[in-house]
Amino acid sequence: TPVLAAGGIADGRGLVAALALGAQAVWIGTAFLVADECDMFAACKDQIVAADSEAFRISKVWTGKTVRAFQGEISQAWSESGLPTLETPHQRILMEDFLAAALAAARHDLFYNIAGQAGGLVKG
Repeated sequence: TPVLAAGGIADGRGLVAALALGAQAVWIGTAFLVADECDMFAACKDQIVAADSEAFRISKVWTGKTVRAFQGEISQAWSESGLPTLETPHQRILMEDFLAAALAAARHDLFYNIAGQAGGLVKG
């Protein structure tokens, strides 16, 4: 049975370790988000590079489904409010107006930034 290693692999050391432990392949996600070829806002890339593994937490704030995302101002405010999230797709619909306003104001730092625990391991 082929084994695909995933999670927290962001560089050659992680790749080699996974292969040495018996994986036939690795899944690398977060590391590609900060690549020049990735069409992501610079503020979001900066959050990934500056973050540590604790900065990205599982939350339903942005979509109503569990996703690992950067715990910025909006996620923090929602958590502190005590309000429950709506089920998907209703939570996503609720957040669309906010995201449109953040985009119009060029507040890319407020966008939801879905990335893994490899934040801080990658370099921009």
